[in-house]
Amino acid sequence: MLCNGCSYKEQPQCLQNCYDTLHGSGCIKQWGRLESKEEYLLALRDADVAVSTAIHEFYGVSMLEAAIFGKCFILAPNRLAYPEIYPRECLYNTERQLFKKLKDACRRPEKLRRAACNFSASFPAELYLWRTLKFEYRALLSPRQSAPAGQRQSPAHGDESQGRPPKRKAQVDYSWVVTWDDVLPSILHGLGSVVLALLLINYTFGIVDVHSLFQADKH
Repeated sequence: MLCNGCSYKEQPQCLQNCYDTLHGSGCIKQWGRLESKEEYLLALRDADVAVSTAIHEFYGVSMLEAAIFGKCFILAPNRLAYPEIYPRECLYNTERQLFKKLKDACRRPEKLRRAACNFSASFPAELYLWRTLKFEYRALLSPRQSAPAGQRQSPAHGDESQGRPPKRKAQVDYSWVVTWDDVLPSILHGLGSVVLALLLINYTFGIVDVHSLFQADKH
């Protein structure tokens, strides 16, 4: 068992229970932070399966590293960003399903290693490497410029002169982008409704004598 990562002052009790149970049996090969990148990559290559139990995860970089550099079989929850990245056979819905998959992997490791080889061979690792993504980020963040007609090229073939890989069609939804002109009328309308409601409540229950306030202001 390899458990990589930083150790903090407060740790989940389940991790401590796991360490106490397995430490004496020799099952733990690594526990805690590895000091160098080389050690980390060697640990990934030494693993057969990478497990995530995350309930809050934006992307899951460590799982991608295990899939790409460690050639591990992935077991991840069927939630968050994982269903967008990994095939169905790598996902689990309940803790019971995860336990069953891990138990089967321990009993039949050769079956797991074959599944890991098949997964690694079919996983589109190139799509998630920076040498591919940097061109998409550059295209999205840079001002759009129209190239001369004679210099335009099909996006399906990339830029071979600069070593660019073929581009994927980026489907970006800009419908959420709003401007101040869009929200200002709604804000003013909401404030007007609040003021009107307060005036009606005050008129109904007589909380503040508005007329007397105006009279006092004149004096």
